[in-house]
Amino acid sequence: MLKKLFESAYFKAMLVFVAGGTALMLIHNLIKTADAGNFINKINKAMMPFYIGIVIAFLLCPIYNRLVGAFYNGIKKLTYSVSSSIEASEAVKKALKKGNRILNVARAISTFICMAILVVFIALIGYFILPELFNSVINVMYKIPQGMTSFQEWTHSHFEKYPWVIKQVDTIANTGASDIIAWIQTNILNVRDTNGLAAQISNGVFNAVKVMINFVVGILFAMYLLNFKDRLFAIGRKLVAATCSEKRARGIFEFGYIMNTTFIGYIVGRIIDGVIIGIITFIVMSIFGIPLPILCSVIVGATNVIPFFGPFIGAVPAALLITLESPVHALYFLIFDLIIQQIDGNIIGPKIVGTAIGMSSFWVLVAVLVGGGLFGFIGMALGAPIFAVIYIYVNKLVTKRLDKRDKALFSDDYYYLEPYGLDASECMEKKSDAEKHI
Repeated sequence: MLKKLFESAYFKAMLVFVAGGTALMLIHNLIKTADAGNFINKINKAMMPFYIGIVIAFLLCPIYNRLVGAFYNGIKKLTYSVSSSIEASEAVKKALKKGNRILNVARAISTFICMAILVVFIALIGYFILPELFNSVINVMYKIPQGMTSFQEWTHSHFEKYPWVIKQVDTIANTGASDIIAWIQTNILNVRDTNGLAAQISNGVFNAVKVMINFVVGILFAMYLLNFKDRLFAIGRKLVAATCSEKRARGIFEFGYIMNTTFIGYIVGRIIDGVIIGIITFIVMSIFGIPLPILCSVIVGATNVIPFFGPFIGAVPAALLITLESPVHALYFLIFDLIIQQIDGNIIGPKIVGTAIGMSSFWVLVAVLVGGGLFGFIGMALGAPIFAVIYIYVNKLVTKRLDKRDKALFSDDYYYLEPYGLDASECMEKKSDAEKHI
């Protein structure tokens, strides 16, 4: 009896969960100590260029791979056509037959194009967006007292029948303005001591130079990663083959493939979707003359990477900022944002992100809530793909167990609609085998 219990997959899963939970608690308690926190902060600062390089290489990898394949095939056809049409020497013919040299040329051209795209993108952001964004933040900071006063006057004139609304607005206006300004100075403008202006300027210049150095080193590291990643993967496969059985090696390779396709498909898709929504928001706000178009578009586009709650997280602070300029325009903004988000949720998002995570909207909502509750903004943004990987493996385990017992494999086969007085076979939609698991 005990032997069966120890060999049970459920018992092993329980041990994994207990061990994993214990390890997470120990790591959490270790990080909470001051010394461990300072040590980790130092490591993160030292590793920041590598983090930047990994992120850049991860985002550029799909473009790089397609370019390498296209240039390799194009150069190969061109070189062979040239070698067959002219009297080439034996040395030239041998060189042309070596695909490795053609691959190196394709990689070099692809790397140059990817870096050019990155530099152009950064230049456009630095020239068009960052100055306007900084000016918008400065203007908002200085207009908050005046905006609060104007909003109070507007509320008093339009909400005379609702004194409790006027009271709440007066309370927020009287106590909230100084707190908002202090938060912007501390967290966005990084101004903590207005008396030491020279120290603040020198500190700002030093931080800017440090960020630039980290970014340049990160770009160089990304170039090496893009060109050396195949060798790194080969070394990883070699180590796995040397240390694991063939069955376990296949499982590890499958896990890497699932992680890669899920994260690249989802994260890159969400980023592209956020950029498109930010651009559309900016165009609409500019056409209708809504204040702070750059700042609000950046907020909406950045928060749009979070499923479900992202549009609301971005729309609320943006509307509050517009309210300081014009409450009527804030109402227009909310209406336009609702329309844009409906278009994104039903047309743009499904076309770009598609079914990269392979989960229903219910499980995506659960992943966002749990990830946000545990790890904040990062957890909300990455909760869905991480949960998708867990979901895939749980589904594989359940399917394997059902197959051994010769039972139905699909979730649709376990639907019961008798409480409604309905026949499940008549009401269920036809789905593919992959969708039936969801």
